[in-house]
Amino acid sequence: MLSESENTIAENWKFPKIWATFLLLLLAFTAPLWFSGDQTLLVPMLGSGDSMPVWAPPAISVSLCGAAVAVILLRTTGRRLWWLIAALLAVLFVLDQHRMQPWAYQTAIYATAFASMKPLAARRWLVPMATSIYVYSSLGKFDYQFVHTIGVDFLETLTLPIGGLPDDLEISARTKIALLFPATELAIGILLIPGITRPAAGGAAMLMHASLIGILGPWGLNHSAGVLIWNLLLIVQAWFLFVRPGNTSEREDPEHEPGRPPRYRGATLARVLIVSAIVMPILERRGYWDHWPSWALYSPHNSRLDVQIHRSGIELLTADVSRFVQPDSDGDGWHSLSLDRWSLQTRNVPIYPQARYQLGLAVTLAESRQIDDQIRGRLRGVAERRSGKRTEKLLLGRTELRQATKQYWLLPRFSNQ
Repeated sequence: MLSESENTIAENWKFPKIWATFLLLLLAFTAPLWFSGDQTLLVPMLGSGDSMPVWAPPAISVSLCGAAVAVILLRTTGRRLWWLIAALLAVLFVLDQHRMQPWAYQTAIYATAFASMKPLAARRWLVPMATSIYVYSSLGKFDYQFVHTIGVDFLETLTLPIGGLPDDLEISARTKIALLFPATELAIGILLIPGITRPAAGGAAMLMHASLIGILGPWGLNHSAGVLIWNLLLIVQAWFLFVRPGNTSEREDPEHEPGRPPRYRGATLARVLIVSAIVMPILERRGYWDHWPSWALYSPHNSRLDVQIHRSGIELLTADVSRFVQPDSDGDGWHSLSLDRWSLQTRNVPIYPQARYQLGLAVTLAESRQIDDQIRGRLRGVAERRSGKRTEKLLLGRTELRQATKQYWLLPRFSNQ
């Protein structure tokens, strides 16, 4: 017979179905990323995008939607469907790194827990992973780049209803006040760890995400719809994982009764993935783990590639790419190519914030349009936390750009022709 807390969680464990519902919403609002056959922004982790049928990613994405719909409609928990969702997302990530949006990466890992664990066990394992998001996200913002850019933008937008910041407030004061954003987030993350403070911290997390929706919405900084929907999903997550009551001790979980074998397979794999997701972000600033899977959110310290096209090469671009070429600001004949605008306007998502991906994109563009010396890129490393300084390397022409890709593991091997 189940205890009262077990009954509470089992009866109200609608979290997987709600997550599947939000997955459909996110896929719909970022549809070009998943369903378009356009390969101009495609950078696979392995192999070549040219060898992949144009219809393959949309077909896989349709299957992903079908699995999510089935999870919502079925009266059962749909464990096999969650395995399918995790597998389809993994394939889509390999086919194009751009699809590894934070919410999609989070969904792939959560899917393994939904598929392999009872509600109590799943809740117990997802709580530390969800908590780690707040901790790592906050630590990424105790950073020169954040407090001098996005942090100040957040602050100015948040204070608009009361007339904004005073005009005579010095930048040094603004940056110090901007530190309140990561300080608050870190406090929430720390207070989510002990069970006794978790419900209150969960409520604070819900308020924080609500305020972020206000800051990032069309009435504020006007970020993409996917970002707003994910913040709404995180409000729901905070309610289910942190605020709602429920004792998840091993004593009350049938999965951990002495001498009783596990009923579901794959729990070990889910645990390994969750532990990896919690531990590996430690290596983010050293370049061994990507920024988004490390929850470096709204944090501009990420590595990147600034791409420029010479005026003699603009005519080689297709019209759908050349519209993102910016004016020549200094008269040297080189025009910046806005990867951010290109991604937001054609795929409805921010550009994947990783120098590796952006370098692969530049080489793919150069090779597809036969651009040689008319393209260059400034490869910029992760910004130092205190000074904001970065290492920089200027790459001239397609050959040097292609040569630079060899330092990365997760990039296709580009030809030498």
